[in-house]
Amino acid sequence: LKTNGVYQFGGVILAKKGSGITKGQDLRGKRVLGHQFRVSAGAYVFQVYHLMRLGIDPHRDFAEFKDAKKQDDVILAVNFGSVDAGFVRSDLLERMIKEGTVKMDDFSIVDQVKDDYPYVHSTELYPDWFLVAVPRVPVDVTDKLKQAALQIKPNDAPAIGSKIDGFVQAQSLDGLKDALRTLKLPPYDS
Repeated sequence: LKTNGVYQFGGVILAKKGSGITKGQDLRGKRVLGHQFRVSAGAYVFQVYHLMRLGIDPHRDFAEFKDAKKQDDVILAVNFGSVDAGFVRSDLLERMIKEGTVKMDDFSIVDQVKDDYPYVHSTELYPDWFLVAVPRVPVDVTDKLKQAALQIKPNDAPAIGSKIDGFVQAQSLDGLKDALRTLKLPPYDS
């Protein structure tokens, strides 16, 4: 899926500016807030996988690791100093800044990746929402659906109604599979 010009997303680890938390190692012994543990790709899976690759286990190495009801709450809790750091999906911080809820100057991005992706992020990027066909669907049907999806342009009625730009060719899911396997999350939890 391509939305707002991008077809990938990542995770952001944010801390209050001036807290001294700028890299993953700084999170040891800190109070951290995530969202939908073991489920949310952009507010748990990507960040935990990133930190595990650095030798940090958030469930053992943080002083406290809590699960927020909403990702917006994570940003607000970091901003108010209720927690030391938080995990959210890339683009959420920018949306809240645009709404006037918070200011970028209030935060530091932990392990910030500098690239041409338009949103701040701490983790590698992964394909955003994608279409998947189960094996029992005939190949000719999946091919027709794929071609129809790829033909959707930003100014087409389905794109406008769905607030999307359309779809791009299939992207590799290998990075996502590696993350899910490492964290022993479905479908790799057995």
